[in-house]
Formats: sequence, structure tokens, C-alpha cells
Amino acid sequence: MVSLANLPALSKYTLHARVYPALLAALPVTVLVVPLIPSAAAAVVFPLLASSGLLLFVVQQVRSFGIKTEERLKVQWDGIPTTRCLRLRNVTNAPLLARRREKLQAMYGEPLPDAEMEESEPTAAEEVYVAATRYLITKVRQNDDKFPLVQEENISYGFRRNFRGIKWLAVALGVLCLVADGLLLYFLGTSVQVVIAAAVHVVYVLAILFFVTDSWVREIGERYADRLFEALDAIGDAPSET
Repeated sequence: MVSLANLPALSKYTLHARVYPALLAALPVTVLVVPLIPSAAAAVVFPLLASSGLLLFVVQQVRSFGIKTEERLKVQWDGIPTTRCLRLRNVTNAPLLARRREKLQAMYGEPLPDAEMEESEPTAAEEVYVAATRYLITKVRQNDDKFPLVQEENISYGFRRNFRGIKWLAVALGVLCLVADGLLLYFLGTSVQVVIAAAVHVVYVLAILFFVTDSWVREIGERYADRLFEALDAIGDAPSET
């Protein structure tokens, strides 16, 4: 078995949010092919591929598909969760919203849009919300050790968003491997290994189709937004540097 320790040094976010989605999408091929490859050959080939630049290329592609998915979801959801958490027209808890806006305005140093601006200049209002949120994210990243839940939810969001972006690839690989399973059984006869692989491929494809959805991404996106704005209390109460 190839250890992830053989992979080039990667940040925790890159590993969990970009590499793991790619590995999960490739799982059907791994189940079908890896048992057929001699362990000695795998020990040489896989680290070589990982260090050849292929891993970096895959990571970049996974990120690109994830970003495209986020852009689509932003339209579908009428804004990303962090923006929706600040809008006056999306209020679900007025006292909580007022507290978040007050603290964010004090930290950001500029007023957030009011209801009139949200209605008359929606694009400009969105830009202010995005800029203020990015400022908060920068502050949180400077103190990652103080906000582990924010980092964990961000990684989880990145994983789900990116895997949703390559869902089509995961399903396609699963179906292709099922076809390969059928051909192997037809030409080589019944094999326990192939039957098990086929069962894994069926479960895999069904799981991807039913569980990797837009709502699956939105759920973690909203949790991340909540954890991010909860950090305002700690940041806002911290003494300022002089």
C-alpha cells in the first residue's frame, strides 16, 4: 500500500480539501487496478507520479472545478452563506444579526450596507459584504490556533465544495469500472475479487449520486459562516496593538 507520507509536503487545507477529493474520485479505479499491480511496482510508480508534478496539476484542477461550482451555487443560493449571514433582508435572528454587524463594522472600520442600499444598489452592497468578510477571514487566519473550529469547518467546506465540483468525474469513473467488472466476469469467469470490486463500485456510485449534492455543500457552508462570525467576539474583545 502506498503511504500518504510519500507525497510532497502539503498544507493541511490542500491535503484535506483538494487531494482527498481527488483520491476519493479515483477510488473506483484504485479498487479495480491496485490489487493487480505488484506491491514492489506500486512502491516505485506512485511516489514517482506524486513527485513529477502530476499531483500539483490534479490539485489545481480540483480547485478550479470547486471554484466553478461555488460560482454556480452562489447564484442558486442568492449569495454565499457568509454574505447571507450579514444581509438585512435575510435576517432570521435580529439580535444576533445586529451584534454581528456591529462588531464587524467596528473591526472593519467602515459601515455595512443598510436596507436601502441592499435594495437600491445590490451589487455594491454585496461587494462591501465580501470585502468586510475577507478582512475578518484575514484576521482569523493570523490567529489560526485560537480558532480551530473555523479552520476545521473551512477545510470541511473546501472538501465538500471541491468534491461536488468533480462529482461528474467520480460517477463516470465508477460507471466505467462497473463496465470493466462486467467484462472481466464475462471473459474470465466468476472471480471473488471482481465480484467484490463490482459491489464496491455499485455502492460507491449510488452514494455519490445520493449524498454529494448542493445541499450537502450548503450545510457545511452555513456552519463555516456561523463559526467565522462567532470569532468576532474573541477578536472584538482582544486589546488592540499600539
